[in-house]
Amino acid sequence: MDPSEIEGASIETVEVNSSWEAELGEGCEMDVTLSDGSTLFVIRTGLESAQSEIDDWRNKRAGVRIKETQELAQVPLSTHGRQTTLKITLADGFTFEGDLIQEAKRVDKGMGDMETEWTFEGTPGVEMGDNTPDDAGDA
Repeated sequence: MDPSEIEGASIETVEVNSSWEAELGEGCEMDVTLSDGSTLFVIRTGLESAQSEIDDWRNKRAGVRIKETQELAQVPLSTHGRQTTLKITLADGFTFEGDLIQEAKRVDKGMGDMETEWTFEGTPGVEMGDNTPDDAGDA
């Protein structure tokens, strides 16, 4: 999926993963679920109040559509997916950065493609690395 495909989607739910206090201000980490089913991972720092920021996201940003996205970075994930950091502008003009995590698509081939029989290629009764009785005299 091209990250720009989330343009037009709206913010549906905001879940808080964590919040903290720091010397430079409070911060919070949120999962923001969009109307198209995508999830953005958003970290906000340097805040006067993390709880106020969370409340704003839940009350003021819920239902607001994504107007524009700009890709800032893309990193492949060990799961064969990718993480794309985006600069996102909402229809109300609010701008933030968020990570769009895209997992690799799984392919279900079904049972029809599985092997149904095993074939043995070798001499029955002879373990790998052993010589057959006929070969013992030749060695």
